[in-house]
Formats: sequence, C-alpha cells, structure tokens
Amino acid sequence: MQALYGFLQTENDNLAAGERSLLQSFERIYDLYLLQFALLAEVHRSALLEREESRKKFLPTEEDRMESTPFTRNCVFTWIEGSEKLHNLLNKRKLSWANHPDAGDKLFKKIRSLESYKAYIHSGENSTEKDTEFMIRLCRTLLSEEEFLLNIYDDENIHWNDDIDFVVLWISKSLEQSTAEKGLRIFNLYKDEEEDKKFAVDIFRDTILNEAKYEEYIREFARNWETERIAFLDMLLMKMAVSELLSQPGIPVKVTLNEYIELSKMFSTAKSNVFINGILDKIVQKLKSEDKLQKTGRGLIEN
Repeated sequence: MQALYGFLQTENDNLAAGERSLLQSFERIYDLYLLQFALLAEVHRSALLEREESRKKFLPTEEDRMESTPFTRNCVFTWIEGSEKLHNLLNKRKLSWANHPDAGDKLFKKIRSLESYKAYIHSGENSTEKDTEFMIRLCRTLLSEEEFLLNIYDDENIHWNDDIDFVVLWISKSLEQSTAEKGLRIFNLYKDEEEDKKFAVDIFRDTILNEAKYEEYIREFARNWETERIAFLDMLLMKMAVSELLSQPGIPVKVTLNEYIELSKMFSTAKSNVFINGILDKIVQKLKSEDKLQKTGRGLIEN
C-alpha cells in the first residue's frame, strides 16, 4: 500500500524501479525488527551499569544494595546476547544503535520509573515464564510509544513509525516462541522468499496496470459520490482489493475483504472502513454474477 501510494502520487512511470523500492521496503522493516533486539541489549547494559553505580552510593537503599535484580537476570537478555543468528544478521546488515548511544539509557530510565518494574524486581518470583511475560509487556507499551524512539524511527526511515506496531507484534511472537533450550526465536523475513516476493510484486504491478479498469468497478457502485471526492487512500485500497480478488485465485474472498478493511481502519479516516466494505461487497457480487471470481483450491470457491 505504501509503495503504491508513493508510486501513484508522484506519477512515476518506472514500474521496475517501483518494484525494487517495494522489495527494499520489506528489508527495512526487517531491519527495524532486528534493531529492537539490539535496543534491548543496550537496555541490559544500562541496567548492569546502574547496578554497579547504585552499590557505590553513600547511603544505599535496599534496592541499591542488590547485586543483581530479576531484570538484570531476565532470560530474554540471555537469549538475545547468546543468539549467534541475531549477531550475524546485525553485522551483515550493519545495524546498531551507534548513532544513538544514549537510547538504551533513556529507555532503561523510563522502565525504572514504572510501577510494574518495581513490582517485578521485588516480587521474589523468577521464572522463564514471568521473565518473558514482563518483557513482552514492556515491548508492547514502550517500543511503539516512547517519543524519543519515534523521533529516531522518523529520522531513519519515513515509514518506520507506521511499521513499528507490526514489528512489536513480531517481537512479541519471537519472545513467546523462545525457550531456554532453543534460545531466541528469530524469524526470517520471508516464509517462502520466491513466493512471497512474487505475491507482493504481482499485486503492485497488477494494481498499476489495471488501475483504470478497477476504478470503473468502484465508480459503478459509488454513484452518489464524485470519484474525486473519494479519499485517494480509500480509492487505492479498493483498487488493491479488486486486484487481489481477480489476480490471486488461491486467496479466499473473505480474507481479501477483511485485510483491506483492516488496512482502512489503520491508515484511513474513521468512516472509511464502512464505505470501503459496502463498495467491495457490491463489487464481489458483480464479479460473482459475471463468473469472474475464479477461486481454486479446496474450500475457496464459495468463500
């Protein structure tokens, strides 16, 4: 969607360059995913340093005197720092927080101020399950909300502030599937690289090449709207949905409709999902009546 939006808004006519840019954007999302693990390692270093400094205080508190805490011993840090796959990927992609050396300190200071952190380090409970649950909660509440991190993401890549919510879910799934025996679960960028790239490029190319035809479908069922008054993004999402309906026989109709309605909720106006849902439902009925929805595979024909 983002790649098509940029391509069509700039009236670009270099389709091959647009496709390369699309695939590069996937690589940058993967970079953001890997960088979150690197950031957690920076937080751990800050936490360990804080332990050393706290014990040197003239009048240390009970917490200050703790040589280590459940946080500094958290198994997630052990998994991250012991992951050869992660370190290899970070080195190969030249990813680090070197340009933002205080990021780990800032994030740890925020973590220390949380009541949930204080409860965690004084709970007296220390288990892989508790450690993982706590770290997942931190990731979900901080990595996509801290203003200084959002500013960094914005400086590094104009799309990262949109991508971070997805990346945090990805991080959470990684931690949920990590174990003491197998260590940190690092997902690959693609499940099937050839097939996944083909799907993305096919939708990108088909939407551009058949843009006018797909707009006609939309015009037919948006008679009470001047096409120019329909938000550009809403129009784009509907064109992409029609492209997927017609060009991807292996994807059920309901899956396509749900995906694009969810995208409209995330990126468009408050009422867009209702409008888009209504138009797409009518288009689907038309395509069915014209026998143009050629879905193949078990269970797909009537979906």
